Amino acid sequence: MRILNSANVASLMNIMLKNARGTTSTDDGAESDGLVVAEDLSNLVDGGVELSNTLTMENFRNVLTGMLNGVGRILYENAKLSSPSRFDLFVDISEYLTILEKVRISAIEFEQSYMYATSGGSSFEDMFNNHPLTFTVKVWNTIGSYRTKPFTISMKQLADSARKPEEITRLIGEIYAVVETTYYTAIREAEKRVVMNQAANCCMYRNGVNCIDVLAAYKAATGETLTKATMNTSDDFKRWMFGIWQHYKMLMGEASGNFNAEQNLINTDNEDMRSFILEPFYTPLRTISVYQDGANFKDAFDGVKVIPFIQNINEPQKIEIVPVDAPANVNEIAITDIIGMIWDRRGTMLTATDIEAGSQHNDFDKWDNYVYNFGVREMCDKGSNAILFVAHDANGAAAYTIDTD
Repeated sequence: MRILNSANVASLMNIMLKNARGTTSTDDGAESDGLVVAEDLSNLVDGGVELSNTLTMENFRNVLTGMLNGVGRILYENAKLSSPSRFDLFVDISEYLTILEKVRISAIEFEQSYMYATSGGSSFEDMFNNHPLTFTVKVWNTIGSYRTKPFTISMKQLADSARKPEEITRLIGEIYAVVETTYYTAIREAEKRVVMNQAANCCMYRNGVNCIDVLAAYKAATGETLTKATMNTSDDFKRWMFGIWQHYKMLMGEASGNFNAEQNLINTDNEDMRSFILEPFYTPLRTISVYQDGANFKDAFDGVKVIPFIQNINEPQKIEIVPVDAPANVNEIAITDIIGMIWDRRGTMLTATDIEAGSQHNDFDKWDNYVYNFGVREMCDKGSNAILFVAHDANGAAAYTIDTD
């Protein structure tokens, strides 16, 4: 159960009282939209008794709907302040809408200047022909719909709960928990899906150039062939791994078209860079990547999210996904032996719409059934930077398979 703070409970109680009476009363007795329950809940019992005494079958539905909508509003506002996102990809709906449509302009190439040349110069075509830039526009408006399971609240349940502070808080907390569990789970799963889709993009396009097998790269650099087992006992490999990870982070910080599927000329700075590393791989790396400098311990992978698995707890380094915006003949992609990923969060954003309550009144049994509905918007841009790291095969066998028609 989620316990709301005193301000939350006071706000909800006042909504309920207003819907029961039509108005609330200020301290001086004027009939206007004033507070009844104080924010410190010092008069919560008085408010609860008044609500219980005022509650009738005629106003029950208004009272309950107002309370549930209030819970949804508070939940949504809290979610903005404390994101349920693991990789910090969740954004406010207003920020998402600002990048709902992305417009990119193709890079402008440089050529030799004729400024100091003794012959040649700009041609007639250079000066007077039309040389339009290439614009690409992408729009993301995919919405996944979610809802809670129906739950029932009766008039007697609400009336009985409203007489004690701890009971009204418990009732609201239980309702809050039903919505919060569904809401946060949906966001976490949606975030996982967009990250896995970006991993799939690293493999599907440009012959998988942005899916880097560290065993093959290490062999190319040193001539030594390691396996998934022997890499964990090689101190030389661990030092090299730290260096190559840092190297690619620096490369992604420079403007380049090398690290995205559409070869857009973009860079990823520290503010927009996101990364994860799998725990089974990270643990042996720490024997080298962590060292002591005076009284301070420094971690080579500082800021990287360490996660125990990606998609399946029983196969932590494997994903299978139906990719979004894939070529027409691609049905599914499976990737094995994943150890980590670095990407630009601007290519993997998600947000959630406002939460709405749906209701159905039952006059015969004197209760109301409710469900909460909300939508999650997702974006996965293959034109944004991403590098996937795998440790699969030193001789170059691909760590991914693409199921096509």
